[in-house]
Amino acid sequence: MTAMTAKLRGLVSKNKRRYREDGYDLDLTYICPNIIAMGFPSEKLEGVYRNPMDEVLRLLEDKHKDHYKIYNLCSERRYDAAKFHGRVSIYPIDDHHPPDLDLIGKFCEDLDQWLAEDEKNIAAIHCKAGKGRTGVMICAYLLHRGLKSTAQEALDYYGFQRTKNRKGVTIPSQRRYVHYYGHMLRNKLKYEPVGLQLLTIVLSTLPNLNGGLCFTISQARTKVWHSPVYEIRRNSSSDQNINLPQRFDLTPPLALSGDIKMQCSAVKHLFNNPKMTTKKEPLFHFCFNTFFVGQSIVMESTELLPDLQSQESAPDSSEASLATVLSNMGSLSMATLESRDNVSAEKSYASLSLRSPPPSSAERYRASIHEDKDDHIVLTFKKEDVDPAHKERTAKVIPSDFVMELVFRRLESLPDSSEQQTLLDEPQSTHDPPEVDPEELSGMTTDDEDYDDDDDQ
Repeated sequence: MTAMTAKLRGLVSKNKRRYREDGYDLDLTYICPNIIAMGFPSEKLEGVYRNPMDEVLRLLEDKHKDHYKIYNLCSERRYDAAKFHGRVSIYPIDDHHPPDLDLIGKFCEDLDQWLAEDEKNIAAIHCKAGKGRTGVMICAYLLHRGLKSTAQEALDYYGFQRTKNRKGVTIPSQRRYVHYYGHMLRNKLKYEPVGLQLLTIVLSTLPNLNGGLCFTISQARTKVWHSPVYEIRRNSSSDQNINLPQRFDLTPPLALSGDIKMQCSAVKHLFNNPKMTTKKEPLFHFCFNTFFVGQSIVMESTELLPDLQSQESAPDSSEASLATVLSNMGSLSMATLESRDNVSAEKSYASLSLRSPPPSSAERYRASIHEDKDDHIVLTFKKEDVDPAHKERTAKVIPSDFVMELVFRRLESLPDSSEQQTLLDEPQSTHDPPEVDPEELSGMTTDDEDYDDDDDQ
């Protein structure tokens, strides 16, 4: 390997710890003695700057001959399992997304069975970069085996082992699902799909853009609903309602169950003309599972406790604004929002059988708060709870005090998929202005390279 190749691979792997022993230089880390996190084993040109497949195979044959198994977490690509003697399991997860909840348990059972067959067995787990999706599943397994007692412990440990800057799993939705799995294990819960009706979307603060917003909702990776474009005009200082909560009612309400993704996109006006708009540009998305909506999910973070105490002494202004909005929903009335006393934080960094890092004071993580409200359930997302499409661009558009609330009502039975398809097929708006591709005006190329995929590249 030339010095130029080594430098290129180091640049691509960024802050991830590389395996540099016995003549190897690979984007590969032993998270524990029998679990490896690594980047995608690549061939041809890609192998120049990522992990060359033949080098990965040579290391595994050299150090773990006949005792290794590969776990490929990429939904977007595969390779011939015969290259690793057929010992390859595939658990597909979309890039920058969490796994389906039921996939986590299946993965953990598979890995547990393989490692139990022989004490020499090891597992090499990868996605594309071997960081985000890989970290979610490894953290889940650490909890599954009781090697870590809380989701925060597992996340901190993985970040310390895999990266130099302790930023292992950083995408909020991915972290949320690690906490989901930890909550299930801690409370001995059996997962069952829960049906909900989405009634209303409430924005307590508005994005900084001159144009409109639209939403799409997917269930089990299938789009089931999309909204019209809701206009937002911020260039008029005389608009007294611009900072008031904006409520978007779903008529009829949308039935949902299981793994849900909601995406928010912006449609900008060109030349300050509402009749000329850009194509829809994703701002952010977030994923959640209906099974946990309405439950108090304990988020274990050493930085969370002071924030919760301050919230109890001074109610969040977003709560008051949401109560005002929902109080005008006629038959869907609700009482004043309750306090968050049932949300607690745990602080435990016992090493168990694995060496744990000290708590990181640099990272503050808070997942969405789930609150039961009489006949309604409100799921709250703040800026730090959503997954930005472009970190820098989204940071400029979404204000720091951004809050989105989803208002639900429980269903007695699971939703009918045919009814969801009918809703999706119905036209959502006949007044959307024509879309104009800004590239046609500027002559510039697309800026996909601006997508910050450091979390899972």
